[in-house]
Amino acid sequence: MNYLCAAIDRHFNHEEHYGKGAIFSLRSHQHGWDAFRQVMQGDTVYLIAPNRIVKLGYRVTRVRRGEDFVVVYSDQVVDDPGIPYQTFIKRYGLTDSRISSIGNMLRGFNAVAFESFTGIKKAPRSGALTEQAGDQ
Repeated sequence: MNYLCAAIDRHFNHEEHYGKGAIFSLRSHQHGWDAFRQVMQGDTVYLIAPNRIVKLGYRVTRVRRGEDFVVVYSDQVVDDPGIPYQTFIKRYGLTDSRISSIGNMLRGFNAVAFESFTGIKKAPRSGALTEQAGDQ
């Protein structure tokens, strides 16, 4: 499973609060809890940075769960999209109650889960654009 998570609070450092390698956390009262509480080792977490760029995708190497929280840890970068979050959302067709129809995060957005990517890729020889599905 893949997750797109808003790590946009400049004043919250996950490693300071949860230890080395902590990249994201979510509490039970926050948006996205129902999906994110199922995160597992081996999943990929993409983080929206404070500048609203999806900089990196991390392979989850450890999950710490409590009754009302989940913290994910990683030291493995597996992707570096380096694109605005709106572009990421549109490119991969992500939908959620806290994502507007034009791809903007709405107040309270924290995390959305998605299984696969749908991207645009050039077809061989013709140069035409075709849809392609599959994990990245």
